[in-house]
Amino acid sequence: MSNSNWKTPVYILGALIGAAIGIMSAYLYARSVDENQPNHVPPGTPATGDIFKLALSVLALVRSVSDLGTRDVKR
Repeated sequence: MSNSNWKTPVYILGALIGAAIGIMSAYLYARSVDENQPNHVPPGTPATGDIFKLALSVLALVRSVSDLGTRDVKR
């Protein structure tokens, strides 16, 4: 693969993985609401602290992925 063509497959793979993780997360969230809410009442707004913890987790994941690009490639 040439030096200029390696990014496109990386973007496509990243988008597919991100979409798959998003769909799985939404499914698991909806399933846990169904199992834990009486009479299938829709959930309320998440607490600010929960959103903050989730955002920090996502940032840590993104940083870990970006750190993969800083490693020396042995050829």
